[in-house]
Amino acid sequence: MQDSTEVLQNWEDIKREEKGRTSALDGIAMAQPALPLIEKLLYRASKYGVAVETPDAIDIGGSASESAVGQALLTVIAWANANGVDAESALRKEAMALSQQIAATEAR
Repeated sequence: MQDSTEVLQNWEDIKREEKGRTSALDGIAMAQPALPLIEKLLYRASKYGVAVETPDAIDIGGSASESAVGQALLTVIAWANANGVDAESALRKEAMALSQQIAATEAR
């Protein structure tokens, strides 16, 4: 009998074969907004077993909740704005770097 992890992995393998995906990056719309792009890249890297390096988590004193994450994002965006940095552009550049990291790791 298979546990839920094995069932999920089998499902992902079947989907990967059906769609002809050979890379964690296949089928990702790179033109989408940066936040969902980063989320998708991290999800796919994890799903495909591609190790990526990400910055250490910001310690904001507690567990991650929707409110805490929202406040942290608001703080970072306000900080960027106050310093003349386009947060969307900055995050998009990090998404592109993450995409390149995934591709390079897969190429090994």
